[in-house]
Amino acid sequence: AIINLAVGKKHIFFEPELRWRLNGDPWSYIFWLRYRSKRTEHFSWHIGGHPSYVVRANQVIINAKTENRWVAQRYLAGEFVPVWHASPKFSLGLHLLVSKGLDSYAIQKSTYLSLQPRFPNIGLSKNYYLGFFPQFFHLTLDDKKGTYYSQMLSFNRKKLPVYLSSIFTYKLKSTIAGDKIVWNLGLNAKL
Repeated sequence: AIINLAVGKKHIFFEPELRWRLNGDPWSYIFWLRYRSKRTEHFSWHIGGHPSYVVRANQVIINAKTENRWVAQRYLAGEFVPVWHASPKFSLGLHLLVSKGLDSYAIQKSTYLSLQPRFPNIGLSKNYYLGFFPQFFHLTLDDKKGTYYSQMLSFNRKKLPVYLSSIFTYKLKSTIAGDKIVWNLGLNAKL
């Protein structure tokens, strides 16, 4: 379960992203601070930075006894996202995200670079439309790296704050552990 919030004024936004596993266990907490440029007719960009905490169950030794505890891995990250807007129906973005682990047991350096064509408004009828957001991305986690294809597809009804979405990710080539295909279905609400 993921909760995305945004609070801001003019160009500065605080955007926490809070994630829990579906069984209620903590997963990660990301606290973005972003500057969004004023959009021109064909161009926009934003930069951002955050501290984050990835929470995992681990065995730790306390007073010579082994106990199961939640342990947070702390990170600092920054991003740069320029976007070229060809029309209301197509834009092309580039996303660069670099992260530094603050704990010795965390991933020390990660880099994410993505090319993101965006088709936010594919008309199906007068009231229904699709959003299609494919991307190719390269991910580096310390000495492991991989290249992936991912897409998000959303089914929307105009003036309805709830919509369905699906994310599908395919591992093209990678030394990073994980499944070859990962997908999900989502019910999303804009409040």
